Amino acid sequence: MVEAAWPPTPTCHFWYAHDDPVPVATKAIRMDYVQWQERVEGQWMPFLVTCRAGRNLRGIPRVVSLVAYACEPATNALRVLNQGFSAPYTKKGLALCHKFIFNPARDFSKRLVEWVEVARAWGVDEVMVYEGAAHPNVTKVLRYYQKEGYLKVMPWTSPGSQPSIPHLFNLFSNENVPYTDCLLRHIATHKYVAVWDVDEFMLPATHPSLPAMMDAAKARAESLGLHPTSYLARCSYYFDDLTEQPTNDLPEYLYSLRHVTRTVRLTPPAVFTKSIHDTSYALGLHAHFALVNLAGPVDRIHDLYHLYPGHEAHLAHYRSKCQGESQVECETDFRPYLTRDTTMWRHRQAISNAARRVLMKLNLILP
Repeated sequence: MVEAAWPPTPTCHFWYAHDDPVPVATKAIRMDYVQWQERVEGQWMPFLVTCRAGRNLRGIPRVVSLVAYACEPATNALRVLNQGFSAPYTKKGLALCHKFIFNPARDFSKRLVEWVEVARAWGVDEVMVYEGAAHPNVTKVLRYYQKEGYLKVMPWTSPGSQPSIPHLFNLFSNENVPYTDCLLRHIATHKYVAVWDVDEFMLPATHPSLPAMMDAAKARAESLGLHPTSYLARCSYYFDDLTEQPTNDLPEYLYSLRHVTRTVRLTPPAVFTKSIHDTSYALGLHAHFALVNLAGPVDRIHDLYHLYPGHEAHLAHYRSKCQGESQVECETDFRPYLTRDTTMWRHRQAISNAARRVLMKLNLILP
C-alpha cells in the first residue's frame, strides 16, 4: 500500500540468513496497480510488486524488504513463504477466500458455520478469512475451524493513517489486498482460488463438486484455444422471504438449505458476477474477477470465461433485494419469475449433519 497514485518503482532487499551483514538488492521488474478504481493522489493505493529473487548457491531468500532506492536503509521486513515442495507435486483443487470481517456487533455465526460446511461438501479444500473485528460468537466459530485445520484466519489491520477500528474497516477500498494475498498464499498449493462472501456460493449445474466443474470448464475453454484467468458465474437471486418452512430435518438455522427458490432471470454476464480463478495465470484479484495476470492487466475479452448457467454453474446470491439495479426493475423483471432449484440439496444431509454437530458443540443451538 502506497500513499501515492504513481509511486516510483521500488527495490527489493533480500536477506538469506539471520547474520547477513548486507542484503542483495534487486530492482522490481513489475509494479501492478491492484484496484479497479481510478488512482487518486494522496490516498492509500494497493500495488503488487514483483522482484527476481534469482537462484544462487545461497538458496531461497528468508526475508524481503522494500526500499525506494538500492542503498536506502530498510524500515520493513516480510518473511518469504517457501512452500518447500519438491517437483513434481500435485496441487489441491480449490481454496475459498473471504475478505476481512469488521463488524463486532453482527452475529452471523450460524450462517458462517453453514457456509463453511457448504464449502466443504462442494469440494473446497480450505477456507481463508481475514479478521479485523468480529462478534464473540463469530470468533468462536473461526477458532473452532482454525483449530480443526480447515480454515485459516489472518489478522487484518489497515495501512498507514487509516484507522484499524471496528465498523470503520469497510470505509476504505482495501479489500483487494486480502483477496490478492489469499491468492498468492495458495498459488503453489491449489489449482483454483475463489473469492465469495457468506451470502453467496457458486453452484455447479451437473457436477458433484466445484473442482470437478472447474476441471471440465477449463478443458472446454482450452479446446476452444482459450486460457482464461477467471471463470465467471452469473448471479441468480435467492430472496430472503422465499424460504422453506422449518422442519425437523431442515431447521431454521440452515439458511442456504432453506432457500431453494430463485429468480429465473440472471444478471448480465458482466454484472454482479463472481469468479473462480486459475492460479496458473492469476496474480492480482478484486471481488469479481482477476485484475492482473502473468501477462499484465487482464484483458476482459480474452482472459475471462463466462460459465454457462444451464450446463456449468450459476452464483446463488442470498439477498433481501436485487443488488445495484433499480428496485423497480427488480420488482418487474426479477421477482415475478421464479423457479425452484434444489441444487444445494445434493449435499443436504452432509451439510445438515455437519452444521448441527458444530453448532451444538459451540453451544450456538440447543440439543
